[in-house]
Formats: sequence, structure tokens, C-alpha cells
Amino acid sequence: MVYIIAGASGVLGSAIAEDLSKNNELFLILKKARQEIASKNKIPAYIIFHDSTLQEISELMPTSKNEFLSINGIGESKLEKYYDIFSTYIIDYKISKKLLN
Repeated sequence: MVYIIAGASGVLGSAIAEDLSKNNELFLILKKARQEIASKNKIPAYIIFHDSTLQEISELMPTSKNEFLSINGIGESKLEKYYDIFSTYIIDYKISKKLLN
């Protein structure tokens, strides 16, 4: 997958594109999970988490409640509602990529 980053070129641009590509798989997994939850509850997906929040989650891959609370867009209410499901997806992803001991 190729990403065009405005203002990023050369080695830095390649590093940024590589980092985005690496996290894109988890982002898409989380986005699909969000859509399933939204459909089931008949609410817009952005009410659960904005794309920017999902992107930050996919970059930081938090697994503890404190780590989740450090993400922009996640407070106590969303933590209580969505922590279990999203942390399960993250842990499964980390295990599949051998990122978790």
C-alpha cells in the first residue's frame, strides 16, 4: 500500500509511509469492529470513536485501561463501553504479529 504524505520526502517520507502501512491493518480491523458495533446498536460509527481515535489506537496499541485513557477521544464512559472488545482485537493482533510475549 502506498501513502502520499504532504511535505514528507526522501528517507523521512519513506519511514512515515512504512509506519502508516504497518498500522493500517490494525486500523482496518478496528474500523470494521466499530462498524459492527454501530450497526448492532443503530448509531453512527463516529459516535463510538472517530477515525482519528482509531488511528491513534492502531499506532499505540494500548492494552491496559490506563493506556486506553491516554488516547484522545476516550474517557471513562467510552472506556467502560468499549475497552473489552477493542482491547481483545488489539491483543489478538499483537499475538498474531508476535508483538506480545
